[in-house]
Amino acid sequence: MKRKVIYVSWIPLTEKVSRDWYIDYLISKEIVVEFWDVSYFLRGDLSQANTLSPTYAQTIQSFSEVESKLKNQENSDALFVMLVEYDGRRAFFYRLFSKYSCRMLYIRWGAVPVAYISKYNKILSRLTSPLSLIADIFYIKKAELYRKLQLIDPFEVVFAAGQSCMSDNYCNKLVPINLCDYDNHKNLIDSSLERLVKEKYAVFLDTFLPFQSDLKVENRPVVTPALYYSSLNSFFQLIEKKYRVKVVIAAHPKAEYKYDMFNGREILYGQTPRLVKDSEYVIAEMSTAICYAIINNKPLFFLYNDEMNVIYKDTVVHEIISFAQCLGEPVYNSDSIKECSQIKDPQNNKDLYDLYKYSYVTSPNSENYDSKEIFLSEIKNLLRSVE
Repeated sequence: MKRKVIYVSWIPLTEKVSRDWYIDYLISKEIVVEFWDVSYFLRGDLSQANTLSPTYAQTIQSFSEVESKLKNQENSDALFVMLVEYDGRRAFFYRLFSKYSCRMLYIRWGAVPVAYISKYNKILSRLTSPLSLIADIFYIKKAELYRKLQLIDPFEVVFAAGQSCMSDNYCNKLVPINLCDYDNHKNLIDSSLERLVKEKYAVFLDTFLPFQSDLKVENRPVVTPALYYSSLNSFFQLIEKKYRVKVVIAAHPKAEYKYDMFNGREILYGQTPRLVKDSEYVIAEMSTAICYAIINNKPLFFLYNDEMNVIYKDTVVHEIISFAQCLGEPVYNSDSIKECSQIKDPQNNKDLYDLYKYSYVTSPNSENYDSKEIFLSEIKNLLRSVE
């Protein structure tokens, strides 16, 4: 019987997940793969556009169903790629896999620059919801305690993208890789594909913020769609006027726009690397896709609005400002910008861009390699070790 690689995921299977987490590539190399979708009982009903249902994917409805599968002898020698974040709320889940001595792997990427917020300010920001604050502290301590007491087994391998992900890993082996976006960019370098947009343009890295399922799952407040898109469109109009470009939208992977939210501006799905590569400017909020601007040395504008500053001051907005400070680029409250003269030219400082690149995107040990080859090599070694 051929040994398997089983992905355990709290997000449904999509083309992006299948590509970026090397599922397609492993299958192409005749590795037996299964995908266990545990999103329903870990995070609730997550609606997501373009969900796939191949024969190797299974939707699991309960904790007991997972345990039943782990008891199955055919899964005893499997490798489990955990696409579930470890924290106190999920410690019970990881405890189950440790109970059955499962060999777990983890891909650690997506870290972003976040400037220091004092513990005092963090506490103040949560005083409006004291029960949530108590719960946060409890789960942080629980996650630490489970590992300290060795109730959770270390990962066999952690694959880490960038220096910021290389420390504090609970694992037997640490392997440098690239953020998936970096590999996607490299695949475009030798591409002879024509431009998607013929005229000069700026690209907005859409976050689908008013409709993000993650916010719903975490019971966090959401912005008002009408206010949010009105503010964005006003800023886009000023960018178009000042720099004589058009603004196009690189749709978020979860986005499914049924109505015209961007005043007729072109929306392109699944084309972010190509759109950033050929753009003149990049407009962003907070997204790991900002790395495309870094890699291509594109000038950046960062945005938030009044409502975001009220409900996300110490979370999303803090992260947006941290991004801008890290890269030395301007950040604007789009509700406060009424004239082109208020918009300053971005700097795209190469030294700061390179620092970001090696902190959050890639490493000198992996940048000249394709991550899927590194991943496959480790998978084969681990599968051979139990033969």
